[in-house]
Amino acid sequence: QKTGTGDILGTAAQLLATKLMFSDERLKENIKPIGKSENGHNLYTWDWNEKAKELGVNTPTIGVLAQEVKKYMPEAVIKDENGYYKVNYGVL
Repeated sequence: QKTGTGDILGTAAQLLATKLMFSDERLKENIKPIGKSENGHNLYTWDWNEKAKELGVNTPTIGVLAQEVKKYMPEAVIKDENGYYKVNYGVL
């Protein structure tokens, strides 16, 4: 069975399809590119910063950057009441 970053994002998308997830780069630190998904989205790993933790964010730590996705697929990104971006992984 094939396993890779595309599979990881696919699994994450299935789990998060009905949920918007914080993906704002302003809430992340130690961002590292790890490749591309099967759909061509850049994938990253990161650690959540203190502001993210204050908002109760602690997972996932692999995925996309909202600001990047917003440039080419704005329908997948919303801004929450605190001004931070969330991504609908189900749209990706």
